[in-house]
Amino acid sequence: MAKSTINKIVKLLEEYFKDEPGKVGLWLATPNPLLGDAKPINMIWQGREKKLLKFIENQLDGETP
Repeated sequence: MAKSTINKIVKLLEEYFKDEPGKVGLWLATPNPLLGDAKPINMIWQGREKKLLKFIENQLDGETP
């Protein structure tokens, strides 16, 4: 696992959910249809954190997956 990538993921999520910090963990643990129903936390555990980071960045930039 690349700690810097994971730290960046968490930072982006914390910024996005700044008014509802409890949603960070919920988002990570919930199957996401835009990720093929994968749980984001599982992507991190599977070493796919770079793909997840790119997905998050694209979503925050308003790009479709």
